[in-house]
Amino acid sequence: MLRNEIKPGTIVKKIKDDKIGATTLVLSNGAKVTYKKTDFKNDEIIMEGISFGGTNLYSNDELKKTQFANGALTEAGFSGLKMNDINKYMAGKIANVTPYIGSTTEGLRGSTTPKDAEYLFQTLYAYFTDLNMDKDAYEGYKQKLDASYKNLASQPSFYFSQEFYGWLYKDNPRFNGLIPTEKTWETTDYQLAYNKYKERFANAGDFEFYFVGNVDDKAMEDFSAKYIASLPSTDKKEKAIDLGFRMPKGDLKKIVNKGTDPKSNVTIMYYGDTEYTPKEAFAMQALGEVLTIKLIEELRENESGVYGISARGSMNKVPNGSYSFNISFPCRTRKC
Repeated sequence: MLRNEIKPGTIVKKIKDDKIGATTLVLSNGAKVTYKKTDFKNDEIIMEGISFGGTNLYSNDELKKTQFANGALTEAGFSGLKMNDINKYMAGKIANVTPYIGSTTEGLRGSTTPKDAEYLFQTLYAYFTDLNMDKDAYEGYKQKLDASYKNLASQPSFYFSQEFYGWLYKDNPRFNGLIPTEKTWETTDYQLAYNKYKERFANAGDFEFYFVGNVDDKAMEDFSAKYIASLPSTDKKEKAIDLGFRMPKGDLKKIVNKGTDPKSNVTIMYYGDTEYTPKEAFAMQALGEVLTIKLIEELRENESGVYGISARGSMNKVPNGSYSFNISFPCRTRKC
């Protein structure tokens, strides 16, 4: 599946954390691999590799030109193989990897089985070093996306989301809408998106990789040395950048009207900056889960006033300490 010769690196340090039962391998190119053996599922290994950086390092213009092209990058395949060829080759094997570029990080997520683990490492290596560029695949992606978005855009619930978040992010110069429009596609630059992807994945020494599942120590060491320690790297370490944008403050209200059915959707949001702590983050998550149960008992089961309801609390520490608590529910009337 790989067309380029691999020159394996080495493991320069092995660190065991007996407290959590994890092992970390420090590789010759600076990358780190941490793995933990579990017995929840005998046939599963889950992986994520992550590095700080992301699209916050792009200019406003670069972000708008690449935002909707990023999803097309993997449609081109890798190692000179089209996706159809890769899918045929992988028939009967379970190993998938998906690269991503977020606002503050870039990385890869994937999963496999113990017997197919080497295919996951090979795919990971290919996405770092040999991603194809295929403009025909990009055009096919655009057509596929446009067809699904035309149907999506006609739905009142999506119209609400688009209007709501467009209002919240109206002062953000980097906000480019939730879906691409004809005008957006005209300014989208597939070549630039490809170049920025190569830039984001040019330095494996800035990545840390995590594997959890039915892992084998020797296999992890062998595959890490061959497929990860061999990746190109530099000494540069990037950080998550806070661009400073915050959603509007105060007691705000937005009403969006769309459709004729006698129903409505409600979203209540609380958010702001705060100091992140693991204890408070766990408490926020637990509060959301408990409140969901209580709201279901009261508003749906006792009052029959809503179809369903959910509450979700979370905290972030990257790129800045913040909290968010959201409550959302649909009603069977146009006014709740």
